[in-house]
Amino acid sequence: MIGGKRGAPESQRDARARMWVSAVSEVLGWYIPPTAFEGPTAVLHVHVVPPEAVDDAAAAIGAGAYPDESPYIPVPLSALDALLEHLPLVCALGSSDERESFDSWLTLWTFVDEFGRTKTLADEVWDGQLRFLEALMSDRHVLSIKSRKVGLSTLVCAHAAWTARIRDVNASVHLLSYREDAAQELLRALKRGFEGLPAFLRLPLLRETSTVLAFGGRRT
Repeated sequence: MIGGKRGAPESQRDARARMWVSAVSEVLGWYIPPTAFEGPTAVLHVHVVPPEAVDDAAAAIGAGAYPDESPYIPVPLSALDALLEHLPLVCALGSSDERESFDSWLTLWTFVDEFGRTKTLADEVWDGQLRFLEALMSDRHVLSIKSRKVGLSTLVCAHAAWTARIRDVNASVHLLSYREDAAQELLRALKRGFEGLPAFLRLPLLRETSTVLAFGGRRT
């Protein structure tokens, strides 16, 4: 259905499952192919439409057509009910304001502290981490000389996960270290963080090795 109308233009019948919502959590329309629910790895692409584009998107949906292409957040189609219950959070994650999006991500992202306790990063960010975060959000390339136990690796993992999961479409993020075991520990931190996300944000795991994590973001 698009905007509550049955079917879709002929050229769109094999398109991916999609939903369009406004920044104030109003569902504008959706299109979910009848076969979408047949696969356990199916995902729904949620487009958070910015305020200035809502009227055009609503008009397109009203005409039974897709709105102009825009960024989206892939979510498991099996978690559709939970998605609708947490739509304000998803809209915040999909905000065009990257700082608002990342701040919302930090309320979900967990890490294990030096005492083995699992915590949410938003509740534990230090002043030094905040200064580094400002650099990450304002510049695309950031170099930092750091010592151990200052929390930058933890913050970088959260930022890398947000970049791959929320900010960019079909992203590939690389975590490098001068020692292989250190790089693998970063990957394990990412895996723990992804596993700690609520079910409606956990994508199907397509591949896992000692050096690679790959998640599915397209309907299969």
